[in-house]
Amino acid sequence: MKTGFWRFYLWLGRLLRGPEPSAWTRVSEGSKIGDIAIPAIIIAIPLLAFGYLILNWLDADDAVKRREAQERASAEARKVETVARTALDAKSQAIFERIEAVRKQENPIGQLRQLIYSREISYVLIRRGTDLVFPTSEEWAFPYIEDQRRQLLSVAADLYSRMDPPQGWYAGISGIVFFRCNRIEKESVCFALDEAALRPDLVSALNSAAEQAPDWAIFLRDSYNRDFWTNRPGFVGDGYTFPMSGPFQGWTLQVSGLAPAKTSPGRLVAMSIPFALFWIYFVLNLSKRQSEKLALAERRKAFLDKIAHDLRTPLSNLKLYCELVAQESQGNPQAEDHCAILSAEVDRLDQVAANAMAFGRSEPPQRRQAVPDDLVQLSLERFNLRFASCKTICTIAASETTPLVFDLSAFERILVNLLDNACKYAPGAIVVATRYEAGFLHLEVSDKGPEVTPSAAAEPSGSGLGLSIVRELAEANDGHVTLVNGQPGLHVIVTLKANRAKGRLA
Repeated sequence: MKTGFWRFYLWLGRLLRGPEPSAWTRVSEGSKIGDIAIPAIIIAIPLLAFGYLILNWLDADDAVKRREAQERASAEARKVETVARTALDAKSQAIFERIEAVRKQENPIGQLRQLIYSREISYVLIRRGTDLVFPTSEEWAFPYIEDQRRQLLSVAADLYSRMDPPQGWYAGISGIVFFRCNRIEKESVCFALDEAALRPDLVSALNSAAEQAPDWAIFLRDSYNRDFWTNRPGFVGDGYTFPMSGPFQGWTLQVSGLAPAKTSPGRLVAMSIPFALFWIYFVLNLSKRQSEKLALAERRKAFLDKIAHDLRTPLSNLKLYCELVAQESQGNPQAEDHCAILSAEVDRLDQVAANAMAFGRSEPPQRRQAVPDDLVQLSLERFNLRFASCKTICTIAASETTPLVFDLSAFERILVNLLDNACKYAPGAIVVATRYEAGFLHLEVSDKGPEVTPSAAAEPSGSGLGLSIVRELAEANDGHVTLVNGQPGLHVIVTLKANRAKGRLA
């Protein structure tokens, strides 16, 4: 299974890279970024998939941790609520006992009235059946007791309907007020206690409970969302909010962890490892390709130097013997024609060798003054025998006769290479034109041969050594090469940096 998968993966990599380029294409194009990027992407895919799986695992782990933290916060909230309810029940029981003790004293009505006015208890309500024991009609004459009675009666019906025993909170004159009723035999005894009287007992109990939970920030908020108590004043942070019940119906508890949640370093590692491996692979391959490119350039230079040394003497000897045979063959037209053809082929071989030696050797342009049309005429004269042998007619459509300053050597080599390509691949009719425009000398060569593919038109270096040399020479002179399909034929436009001559040619 694994073997089949990796075979498919390698086949996919070869498919994405495309066919292997030829030797000369590799020499001319060097190490393209795509040769590194595509394998790097192929390697990065499983690494990123691995990182994605690790992230999913970490997310699931974080979800478990968050759920566990919420459960711990909920447990802590239940403990605090239990403490608060216990403290409130104890305070309520003490109030009921205080009321019963006062009722057993002499003048219980006056004593109860005194409890209310001393603010020890906000209000007391005692019923026996449908009869009102306290307050009596006499107490209604006291404004404070009457105000408290009206407020209590407005909420007592709702509290009676919601829970048994009736208890809860309502907004009083001096803050929130706690109300609770208790049935003792046939009587119903109710009291109201304001916030100021309850706070000390509740705060004391809650502070004691908070000492057992030093790692939590706890906020007790009333039904109006006010902070009634907290063990961490000034703490700001998110937490879990839990509703309360029973006598604290409408209140909430917010429980927050003091220490910020620690993000596992695994998340960063899971994201870093794939990208780090991808980057290392990319850099190593880029360095390797660059080293290979430099080594190839050194080998090519050494190879071309050797060719230059080895071909110089044989070509000179061939040229010399062609001239000697031509002299000895005077009067023999057929032999003279053969010698002329042989001499032309030697010249062509010399040009091929010169192209090979010049390819890849970038030299600064040597600009001199000349007339482009004169150079075109000289080059065409050199190609007369070649044109005759391949039955080609070359014409000049337009010529630049103004003296210009440009790289003469590059211009001649470009023209020779374009004419040579046209004779090889499109013998028949060739049209040459030159013109000067906007600081550039334009050289155009058209033929009636086969068209070029879009990729070859976009990247002339892939069309053979001749066009590679043309492109290299044009770019060295701040110009460029454009290939246009002429339908039929190929139209090559080469531009070279040039300036108008300041004086006339001698």
